[in-house]
Amino acid sequence: MPVDFSDAQLLRDFASSRDQWAFAELVARHQDMVFGTALRRTGRSDLAADIAQHVFLALAHKAAWLSTRPNVGGWLYKATLLESIRRQRDESRRHSRERRYAEEEMKNQPPLEAVGRYLNARGLLRGPVRRHGAGTALTHLGLVDALAGGSGVEAPHAR
Repeated sequence: MPVDFSDAQLLRDFASSRDQWAFAELVARHQDMVFGTALRRTGRSDLAADIAQHVFLALAHKAAWLSTRPNVGGWLYKATLLESIRRQRDESRRHSRERRYAEEEMKNQPPLEAVGRYLNARGLLRGPVRRHGAGTALTHLGLVDALAGGSGVEAPHAR
């Protein structure tokens, strides 16, 4: 008959002798709860997996301290919630910074139609490009990127 160790005993064994079996047993017991909590909180399985990995890494680092606590599962649940909140906050901040940066970049770029009128006035847009509208043509030809210093198609030269 197999011996059923408590979470606290497994954590003590891991903390004192780095017993890999004890830690693996703790992970097996709690991985569904940790992953499920993170998944419900974030809605993303890739992020939930990262959070679960982070929480179990924290468990390994804090094993000696946590081995004196009666409820390892409760600590894992709370750690998962807090890490999920932190990751969502960081993600939200990153998206806000990216959005602000993109808006600033757009302010520094000339409007697409103005670029088209400029090229049209100098005779640089001809034939089908001129008939379909400068903005659409510039986008499809990659000229906007080229005019902005990117690697798009070179602007045609006047003849």
